[in-house]
Amino acid sequence: MREHPYASFIDRVRKPGQYLGGEQGETHKAWDGVRSRICLAFPDLYEIGMSHLGYRILYDIVNRRKDLLAERAYAVWDDMERLLRSHDQPLCSLESASSAVRTSLG
Repeated sequence: MREHPYASFIDRVRKPGQYLGGEQGETHKAWDGVRSRICLAFPDLYEIGMSHLGYRILYDIVNRRKDLLAERAYAVWDDMERLLRSHDQPLCSLESASSAVRTSLG
């Protein structure tokens, strides 16, 4: 298992759990076992997005399909933003810690 990309600095942020995932109801699938993958990036903080019904429904609809995979990311607090920038790290999804930002398809 690879080390989480935030491992070297996650202990320096408020509420680190909101960047690490592991909640009840989280869906994990093998990236190689699906036809298409998306990261649903909510434009507000974890505390707001995790309870947003539409976001949760969309996540569930996509992940019920065997050929699709949806992971989640949320906006970050200012302390995490500073650390991500200083460590040149992208925002990662909660489920697999994969980069939520991709510059190419495939």
